[in-house]
Amino acid sequence: MWGMIATSHIEKRPVAQMRKTPSEQPSPEIVCLVDDDPMMLRATGRLLASDGFAVRPFSNGKDFIAYVASHDVPLVVLDIWMKEMTGLEVLARLCAISPQTHVIVITGREDSAARITAMQIGIVAFLTKPFDGEQFLETVHRALGHPPDTTRLIKPGAHNRFSRNRGWMFTAPSLDQGPIGRAHETCENPPVFGTEKQKNGKTTL
Repeated sequence: MWGMIATSHIEKRPVAQMRKTPSEQPSPEIVCLVDDDPMMLRATGRLLASDGFAVRPFSNGKDFIAYVASHDVPLVVLDIWMKEMTGLEVLARLCAISPQTHVIVITGREDSAARITAMQIGIVAFLTKPFDGEQFLETVHRALGHPPDTTRLIKPGAHNRFSRNRGWMFTAPSLDQGPIGRAHETCENPPVFGTEKQKNGKTTL
């Protein structure tokens, strides 16, 4: 009897009120990766995932362009030198179909002409490999408009794990930060790709 009386006065809350539903949980931000180097694609993806991002990897530009045509992509990390479609060609098409997408360009070799072209199109940053993992993540957060966070660090062991996979990948900082906030200003006039020439005092590709 006592058990019946006691339990009758207990307020029972629906399970849905006691815990958040999946729809109430904040969704991780999506970052697309486009690189034809499978090791680089995998390692960079793990680095971003370790910081809470949802990673969408693509091994070529064509598949990425097909994806972005039907999906909202806040940010893409794009390799500049790929075989089927170069990063510059991807940038030109991206301007037409998704000019709001921010772009971080990465490259394994220095090329002043490619750098100038990418900056003209309106990228957020141009990173030359090898680059520091923590600086890379900070660049990603800035590109997405996140406030500076001095406590944001790679999870313990993440940096070493990626370095073991490919020693040059996330070591020796080399960051060339582009003009954040000016991205896509020149999407209306993407440059022509080809041999570098001087025309009317301006460099064209």
